[in-house]
Amino acid sequence: MNQFIDNKTRFFLKWTLWSAFLIPGGAGLGLLAAITFSDFFANSYYGEDLPRSFEIANYWISMSILGTVISLAQWLLLRRNIRLSPLWILACIGGFIMGESIAGVILWKLEIDRADLGWAQGGSILAEALIFLFSGALIGFFQYPLLKKVYHKAELWIVVSAIAWALVPLTIFIFGGLILGAITGAALIWILRLKKE
Repeated sequence: MNQFIDNKTRFFLKWTLWSAFLIPGGAGLGLLAAITFSDFFANSYYGEDLPRSFEIANYWISMSILGTVISLAQWLLLRRNIRLSPLWILACIGGFIMGESIAGVILWKLEIDRADLGWAQGGSILAEALIFLFSGALIGFFQYPLLKKVYHKAELWIVVSAIAWALVPLTIFIFGGLILGAITGAALIWILRLKKE
């Protein structure tokens, strides 16, 4: 019994701490890549007047990098405990790209700049949290089939993913990674206990 508790505790601590460091790290790398992308096209082709579609592309880039960094770490940790396809990584990236694409089009139609929603720009953190909520739900939805083959109650992952990702911008990324890691880590420990016979 003690070994079971120790293993779960170790998994939870690693999952949470990796998230705490990799969420802000991945967000920083993504932001740097998006700025480099925009600067290249601004300097080479468009000047200061980049087409509005570049705003969506910037978020594809930044969220893809964030999604890759965190989901790769999650997959590496999870595969030590369960058999899990590397599609886990693509599911996270796909959820972010689809979520940002839909949000980008809606905001475009409303003539709202996606970049203005960020906390660093003094925008609406709640609006950004809603985008992350939607993207997190898509990530959970895409990752759910990878868990449901083996585990009961895997659908819980969709809800947990949505809520945890929504809290990331609300807690300004630095603490968001810690909170996301704690919530998703605890949920996974519970889901992984309910193995199908």
